[in-house]
Amino acid sequence: DIKDGIANSKPWAKKGFRFSYDILGEGARSDAQAMGYVNAYHDAIKLIGEGAKNLPLFAAPSISVKLS
Repeated sequence: DIKDGIANSKPWAKKGFRFSYDILGEGARSDAQAMGYVNAYHDAIKLIGEGAKNLPLFAAPSISVKLS
């Protein structure tokens, strides 16, 4: 999940690597599954934003949102 992704990236981020995270929700086949992905995106944006405080814009991690 996103918490694991962020945790796994921390050692690399300290070395200057930057990250963009993806949540691949195009496999959703029902409203309930789609809402699960919406909630996952919401949580991920919040967590990524909290970790990016005080970082310059292009040094901060990002998230890729695919609207399909």
